[in-house]
Amino acid sequence: MLKNIFKQFGREKEDLNRAQRVHLGTFGKHPGWDDHIEDIGIDTACLIAVKRILYFQGIESNIQAGNWEQLTETQRLEEYSHLFVWSDPDDVVVGRMWSSSDGKGRTKYPMVVCAQCSNVPLKCIIEEVLPCLAKIEKQCIATTSPSDVRNIIENSQKEITHRLAGSRSSQTDPSVAFESLAKLADRPEMGHDYTGLHRILYYIEREMTAYHNGNSERTGAGKTSHPRPVQLRVPACADSTTDSFLLWTDVLLKRLDPAATTLFLIPLNETWMDIIVGEPTTSELYCLKASLEAIPLTSSIPYELDKKFINWAQKTINDSRNGKPQQTPAPTETVTLPKQPIKVDTATRKKSSLKKIIVLSLILLLLAGVIVVELIGWEFLKLAIPE
Repeated sequence: MLKNIFKQFGREKEDLNRAQRVHLGTFGKHPGWDDHIEDIGIDTACLIAVKRILYFQGIESNIQAGNWEQLTETQRLEEYSHLFVWSDPDDVVVGRMWSSSDGKGRTKYPMVVCAQCSNVPLKCIIEEVLPCLAKIEKQCIATTSPSDVRNIIENSQKEITHRLAGSRSSQTDPSVAFESLAKLADRPEMGHDYTGLHRILYYIEREMTAYHNGNSERTGAGKTSHPRPVQLRVPACADSTTDSFLLWTDVLLKRLDPAATTLFLIPLNETWMDIIVGEPTTSELYCLKASLEAIPLTSSIPYELDKKFINWAQKTINDSRNGKPQQTPAPTETVTLPKQPIKVDTATRKKSSLKKIIVLSLILLLLAGVIVVELIGWEFLKLAIPE
């Protein structure tokens, strides 16, 4: 199972002459700066795009719109504490974000450290890069000095480059004794008769069609269409963050085109992860601070699946258990779909309510005017006609 993940997700391309490279960068808020950190290492097209989408389009836009402030205490995650893995056809970017503040004590924005990994196997990313990022986080939290932060990134860049240079001989793919879909099915989080996994499979088959293998609508080389991003929230279903990520990665990679961009957002203190396929927008990145009360697990959404789809899903799980690839496509038109309550757009709802109030008020004023005119006309009419 993992061999395919490493080849697809790590984009190894079996080119041993292509240099492995990890480029570190950081952005966000830190007590050493009175406002946002001046960019450190954010000087590649890939990392510039990560900052633009994740920080400005995601975090800043949700903050400025007040989207997270409108959530109740139980609907909102108070802290940033996330690991993310972002894959596109060329590179993998891994990063960590944590709650922080600027020099003036403002705490709405996190600090983010990330690593752009080019031609680096996923095994190496897990064993070498992720521990490096965790170390950087601890060191940055422990200082209030801008020069210390710069030195931390510079020294970590040298360290990870040195470790990569000596790691090629240790990149043998590990093996595991289970298939991912069957392993997920056996988790208690999936509920009775694998109902939770059936719902997730349905969502993947129905909502992610544009990103499936062989679909002409997908993005990629020579493609001009840009399908809307699709988000799902899944239970972690593993005893470690790494195992959870690998399980869900394998499930998706068996179904998605290699050109599809995938973003895994993993809140380290919670029991779920968010997966976004396609380029995320403000709406999808709303999940960063939304608890299960605001965005439920996809496995808990009560799709009314018919017997035909359930039989297909069960066969797919059994094939996985026996080490067989998926044999048949999912049946179509097999569900009554309730609208997934991904996000309550309270701002839009308020605007809509305000418009309704204004329209209703105008109607009432108009009716009042008509009544007044009628009354005045009636009085004039009585004066004009003698009794």
